[in-house]
Amino acid sequence: MDLLSLTEDPPAGPNAASVHTSASPNPRMEAARLIAYRIANAQRITRAKLREAMTAAYGGSDAEGAWTWKDAYDAAEVAETRHLLKVGKALIAADPATALERLDAMAALQPPNRLRTEDSIALQQFSTPAPYAYAAFLAAEIRDGDLVLEPSAGHGALAAFARIGCARLILNEIDPDRAGALKALFDTSVHREDAAEIDDLLGDPERPSVVLMNPPFAKGLARGDHAGEAAAHVWSAFKRLAPGGRLVAIVNHGLAPGAPSHGRFWRRLFETGRLRLAAGLDGAVYARRGTTISTRLLVLDKLKGDRPGGADPDASCEAGALQGLLDRIAVLPQRAGAAKAA
Repeated sequence: MDLLSLTEDPPAGPNAASVHTSASPNPRMEAARLIAYRIANAQRITRAKLREAMTAAYGGSDAEGAWTWKDAYDAAEVAETRHLLKVGKALIAADPATALERLDAMAALQPPNRLRTEDSIALQQFSTPAPYAYAAFLAAEIRDGDLVLEPSAGHGALAAFARIGCARLILNEIDPDRAGALKALFDTSVHREDAAEIDDLLGDPERPSVVLMNPPFAKGLARGDHAGEAAAHVWSAFKRLAPGGRLVAIVNHGLAPGAPSHGRFWRRLFETGRLRLAAGLDGAVYARRGTTISTRLLVLDKLKGDRPGGADPDASCEAGALQGLLDRIAVLPQRAGAAKAA
């Protein structure tokens, strides 16, 4: 755990996480700080430890109505992002296999979240696991000075790796609580638009050079069940992407080239885009986030000039697990203007 055990601010006292006090001015972020301290010390976040941190931060217990278990699981995810931002430079300096091993160890400290609320189902709040976010970061080939758009930023795992890679951020998150956590974590403004229409609604005139995204797998804001929801999100973000840029998206497994239900989506993308990778992953990757849905990582380059779009011959594949995905990412064509790591 040497790459994870970097300093975190300790609780203010030997038993601060279990002291019943008045609520913090920002209880979610205080709870995240207390939980992040345990992550830094490689302590598994049990329900008991989660309850201690939440009760200390909120000044009362769940039984007293001071907080809910959804609040608790959200705070644990925020804590993970907070810790990533502290240890990320050391992680990305390691070789990918070592970094993945450390991130898997960190993810295993998180409590499994099987609690689903009406809001979390409606907004498809399945936060990106940190090891998967790292794989997306590698695929994006982010470099110093990039402008990265995260259209559905959630609790910030993808954005954390972009920040670690010295990119500037455009963050969007429709959920007010998550948007507030992002603002505190990244000290930046957060847009609150419908990400399926991000190109039309985003006020920022500057176009991103990279899009990192994990859109809803099946449902959309005010649209209910909709098999094309992820496609709508990806298409709008791709339109916003600057020519020469790269989009990396974690989508449902069915959003694959050749799928009859998504023919129009792919035809439009291939007019100006080149599919570099469409790698399927099994559902175990998301198990601790409350779902076992199979997913797919898409890597799309937006072409400049008259270069032909379409898909690379070996773009579609089944990677299975994250190590298999890293193997495929290692041989991706270089992003325009980006230098491959040695």
